[in-house]
Amino acid sequence: MSNFNEVKDRRAVLDFLEAFPNEKSRDEGYQLLELFEKITQNAPRLYPDGFIGFAQNGRACKNAQFSFVFGFAPKIDGLVIRVSADLGSCENILSGLGEFSRDASCIYIDTLTDIEVGVMENILKQTYLYEGYGPFGVAILINCLTDNKNRTSS
Repeated sequence: MSNFNEVKDRRAVLDFLEAFPNEKSRDEGYQLLELFEKITQNAPRLYPDGFIGFAQNGRACKNAQFSFVFGFAPKIDGLVIRVSADLGSCENILSGLGEFSRDASCIYIDTLTDIEVGVMENILKQTYLYEGYGPFGVAILINCLTDNKNRTSS
């Protein structure tokens, strides 16, 4: 059963999408919301910069700007999908995605029809957050995008 904060966060996300002025981006936002919820099994959360973020397995990667593992933001002229892992060395994973531009951690698309949604789903499923402890109990978080989970974890 969902707790009160999850319900409140989801309501804020739905209100944000409903109020979005661009109908096409709003509809695609609903599609991405459904996809991300299916993959993460977590409730979405609305962030002040307009990103709808998702934690992985109930945990979020904390850094200065974001506290989610991946998320998306509908924009007037398209969609931004953010993966907290570095996309720079992942050309083989991104190769079948379709028409997009990117920077280190964001994928910019005009419409969902420009990309292969199945490939996007695989990219999201291949983003991992590893947690561990090093010497003297120092916590270590490794957030990565990989094409081979077994090789990456060893």
